[in-house]
Amino acid sequence: MAPILSTFKNLLPLLALTTTTVLAETVAFETYYDTDCTQGIVTANVVLGYCVNIENFPMAAYTATVEDSSSGCDSGETLEIEIFEGTGCDESTTVIAEATVPQDCAAAVGTPQSIRLVCV
Repeated sequence: MAPILSTFKNLLPLLALTTTTVLAETVAFETYYDTDCTQGIVTANVVLGYCVNIENFPMAAYTATVEDSSSGCDSGETLEIEIFEGTGCDESTTVIAEATVPQDCAAAVGTPQSIRLVCV
């Protein structure tokens, strides 16, 4: 039993570092029925490097808020959100919007089905 506990104690700092890194690259994304961003529809958390499929409700606007001040992008790059009309962040489908993050109540007409964060 003692060797397992010792191994676990050695892994704790690594687990904490990994968790901190992921949280620093997370953006809260929300879609709205109206252009004033008062009637929310869908909320999702997006992590840099991953595609998130969301419900396909028509939207008039969206917000993208960084959950932490560190974007995870290399020096000279900016964090952008890409919003797709197709699932799986398929680039062959229409891209509704591409914008830097954070984004306060941006107008965007379409029916999003997937989103992702990229560094450009």
